[in-house]
Amino acid sequence: MKLYALDIPEEAAEIAGWLERHLVGTHLAELVAELTAVAGPGTSLSLRQLLTHHRADVLRRGLDVLGPEKLRLLLHQPALLLELQELVLTEGEAYWDRVPLTAEMRGAIEQAERSLQPSLKPKPRQRAESRAWFARPWLAALASAAAVLLVVSAWEFWLRPPPGAPGPDWGWARPGALSQEFPAPAYLARLAEAAAQWRQQRPQTADGLARRLADLRLGCTTLLLAEHRPLDAKTRDWLRERCRAWADKLDQQLSALEKGADPLQVRTEVDQIVDRLVDALHAKAKELQA
Repeated sequence: MKLYALDIPEEAAEIAGWLERHLVGTHLAELVAELTAVAGPGTSLSLRQLLTHHRADVLRRGLDVLGPEKLRLLLHQPALLLELQELVLTEGEAYWDRVPLTAEMRGAIEQAERSLQPSLKPKPRQRAESRAWFARPWLAALASAAAVLLVVSAWEFWLRPPPGAPGPDWGWARPGALSQEFPAPAYLARLAEAAAQWRQQRPQTADGLARRLADLRLGCTTLLLAEHRPLDAKTRDWLRERCRAWADKLDQQLSALEKGADPLQVRTEVDQIVDRLVDALHAKAKELQA
């Protein structure tokens, strides 16, 4: 199970390129769902309002023209990314053909070219017309799987949370768990206490444990995306580095569970991971108090 929001760059200068790769990739719906789970769907701005006079520049030169504040708005109003993808797919200029592709996308392109070539070969009278949509290799890859349609419809029907849908009521993903109004030692201690809530329920079935583990894993994403204002830069870096390591270990346990591992053994392994991360947070809190 891969969570794409974990790859959000820490440097603001890298955000534009990272988002561009998702806009021309095949996992934007998953990313939007993850961001929505943390930030909510965000409906205060329309895409037109966000782009304002930058619309033509975005289509011609990419997302760098928006600047850090508007890129941050995109992350906090992730539903707009789906609208932006549609705009880029239909009206984007040559810049968007040069966005670097992942190995996965290159494989999809090769498969799409093989399957689409016979049916998409233009007729002679069409050759002088403006550039056809299938001339964009990454768009052809998306279209080969009907991804444009499926991304939008799957998001609208399956991934958009219904109004008032509750999130986890425990751990780091619980509303208010990452309140920024505490001094650094207390802030870290509260993070430790929130993580320790893992032990308040002890599911024994694979399904129950998977749900509990997914809530814990969502908490890691929430923690990585949080501002951590009470912490200095060095401590923030430490926390995010540790959280990535914890997230990787939780991913491994969830994968083992999905492959048929004994739920009680997986739960024991997760207990140990949580105990270590709780100890690490308490130790860092005491270090900052010294």
